[in-house]
Amino acid sequence: MTISVGIAGAGLLGRTLAFELIKRGCRVTLFDRDTVAGQRSCAYTGAGMLAPYCELPVSSELVFRLGKHAVRQWSAIVDSLSSPVFMQESGTLVIAHSGDEVLLEQFILKLNRKLLLDAQQESLSHDSESRCSNGGCDSEPVVRMTSDQLMELEPSLGTRFESGYFARGEGQIDNRELLGALEEYLRESDCRWMQNVEVLSTEGTGCITVKESALANDSRAYHFDFVVDCRGMGAKLQYRNLRGVRGEIIVVSTPEVLLYRPVRVLHPRYSIYVVPRANHQFLIGATSIECEDYSEITVLSTLELLTAAFSLNPSFANARILETRVNCRPALPANSPSIRVTGRLLEVNGLYRHGFLITPSIVSSVIGFFEGRSCDSGLEELFDTRSVIAPSQIDQLEYLCN
Repeated sequence: MTISVGIAGAGLLGRTLAFELIKRGCRVTLFDRDTVAGQRSCAYTGAGMLAPYCELPVSSELVFRLGKHAVRQWSAIVDSLSSPVFMQESGTLVIAHSGDEVLLEQFILKLNRKLLLDAQQESLSHDSESRCSNGGCDSEPVVRMTSDQLMELEPSLGTRFESGYFARGEGQIDNRELLGALEEYLRESDCRWMQNVEVLSTEGTGCITVKESALANDSRAYHFDFVVDCRGMGAKLQYRNLRGVRGEIIVVSTPEVLLYRPVRVLHPRYSIYVVPRANHQFLIGATSIECEDYSEITVLSTLELLTAAFSLNPSFANARILETRVNCRPALPANSPSIRVTGRLLEVNGLYRHGFLITPSIVSSVIGFFEGRSCDSGLEELFDTRSVIAPSQIDQLEYLCN
């Protein structure tokens, strides 16, 4: 018996989950208000950074545990895709301007404190392998760099920064190439893709109701063995505490600047990063504003983002602005993700700004739940099981374990 799964939301999480389910022999149908290009999704706006250590000072321990194997996980996924996807693991630089050096000290103090808590958690669960595989046993994952060492890693920074930190083993993945490669795989794998439809409801009975046209009463119900709702802000009506956090980015192009890895500039309001792309392009982001506003980028945000890039290298003054983009990240309390389980419905939301970092582990957790496996140690808080699937229903998915 082939299991059918309906997925509401075809952003990064929906596509990656569909990819893994199809590999296991499931029949998958995707529903999304967007086209297959996915330009309305948060992932299309994102930077694709895989930076668990740099995010740890401002994120929860759960996010760190979900994201610390992201580079390895995405590498395995990319290797299974036929279309090329740019990915690298050259680390991340963290710097601050003169006068903001205290932010560097706050960064490393918070990081070390949370790493200690994570190490204690792993010690209690007798799980030291994950730390060792990420450089936590034989070397420091984040090391202090002098001005000369910074310039050796990134010559274009010159001597403008007295010190900084280097996070080894972190990486980046091209967000739009990844979305496109996943789309190609799914379409070639006979995944049914319902684009430009509005999902009206998802239910624990395994039902997804959608509106397929502009007609007022034109709705249709689809039934599946299981339903996963990962619509982000599209599922706001189903959450009392889901909020949108506005993020703005700018894409520029210049052949006069060369960066080998993402560079984060610590800022009193938020961390600004410059991420190198192919063809002399750079993504500069991202603001983090507590409001659900999808309007165009503001003058203030434009000034702050471009000033940060200019401060890294004055040659950014000659860069051409190719694109500005705005989206709202779906966030829950503590900015941590959640998987709610009601009958045969799994609602996955709250990935906030960590979509690329934690999606592989979220997908693994969802499939593990389908398979009837216990949750990985340290990830128990991810699940909110209000009405857990009956064992007889889990038995239907035993073939996934084979």
